[in-house]
Amino acid sequence: MRGKKMVAPFAEEEYSLDLTRQNVVNWNLLYQKALPISFPFIIPHATWKENEYYIHHCPSNISAEIVLEGSLQFTLEDGRRTLKANELIFLPIGEPNRISAGPKGFVRKAVFGIRGFLAEPILASFRLESGKIYRLQDTGRILQMLSHLVSLYRKQDPALLNQASTSALEILLEIRDQIHEKWKPISSLLQSVQQKIQNGCSIPELARANRLSRSKMNTFFREQFNLSPQQYSTRLRMQTAEQFLLQGKQSIKWIATRTGYHSLSRFTTAFRKYHGISPREYRKKGKAAGCVKEEMEGASSFPGNGG
Repeated sequence: MRGKKMVAPFAEEEYSLDLTRQNVVNWNLLYQKALPISFPFIIPHATWKENEYYIHHCPSNISAEIVLEGSLQFTLEDGRRTLKANELIFLPIGEPNRISAGPKGFVRKAVFGIRGFLAEPILASFRLESGKIYRLQDTGRILQMLSHLVSLYRKQDPALLNQASTSALEILLEIRDQIHEKWKPISSLLQSVQQKIQNGCSIPELARANRLSRSKMNTFFREQFNLSPQQYSTRLRMQTAEQFLLQGKQSIKWIATRTGYHSLSRFTTAFRKYHGISPREYRKKGKAAGCVKEEMEGASSFPGNGG
């Protein structure tokens, strides 16, 4: 089943797949809401045969491809590579790529798209890179977690949005732990920091909740990020504020509250100290540079159905 369609803001998307051999699960509301991170589409099962391919640009999502059987071949800007069973690759946002069944002429895989204003910073903080192949220890565990997320999507309940975002983060934590064993002791810490961003992060409280001394927690963050826990938290809050400001939809007071600053003046002071300009100036600068992007709505605006 050959197809071709336009995908803004890039050129044509082309594929030669029989799309009936894919199980695509979408929750369109996840394309529209400003969540820290989400998987707006999941393909828990797809089977590709010889000579089938897909060409697209991942304009608004990082696409995670997990090979379960067979092999998958990718052509990115820096060359061609092959993904084998129990291996994972994150396809970078905006980079043209061609995907096809590997040398064996068969692949069974699972796919999910990562969307959200913290997608790239979170991957980087986990030492996960786009375009790099990683070997997983337990793909069954990840598929089980994806299946749970699919069950949430099928309910189509807006009250479950935050739960879906948290579940997406937990899947990334699981992937990170399978790839980097030594990161397991800090997993709950990072999850706590991500989840508590709206209320601000009390470092002593986080240490107590994770049964760590402040000095031990400080050592973890220094070793992994070269930042103190407070510096890491501030960076995360500032990155979140940046994305809200560039979206141009919410008031600065609302953004201050969502990033854990319950005083507009404190938020403005912290933002100016971090960026050298006020939040209002940052927003104007972003608009002048054309950084405010329109939200892509629905699955039709993203080539997820062929991933």
